[in-house]
Amino acid sequence: MPHDQLIAIKDAAPLFPSRDGKPPHLATIRRWIIAGVKGRRLPAARVGAMWYTTREWIEEFMAPSTTRDVPVQVVVERRRHEAAKARLAMRGIHVGSKEHLLSEYGL
Repeated sequence: MPHDQLIAIKDAAPLFPSRDGKPPHLATIRRWIIAGVKGRRLPAARVGAMWYTTREWIEEFMAPSTTRDVPVQVVVERRRHEAAKARLAMRGIHVGSKEHLLSEYGL
């Protein structure tokens, strides 16, 4: 890989999707390189004390690794649903699947 394709991670922050209009913090990018997230690490090369990556590596890292990746909103809604079911169960109201309810009431 030619040297001119390498991007210092301090300069790479704007290449990542932003939250609230801000790029990820330098410490976050370092954590993605060293520890990773969801079992994936941001590919990078260390030259002396500096970390470098490329646009291609960033795009690969940000792309979903598998079709099993679940959007955060789905996880939040699932947890909210389970919490609501638990609150109802504490009040004696049991929520189940349609099949469960039909069999429970002999329908």
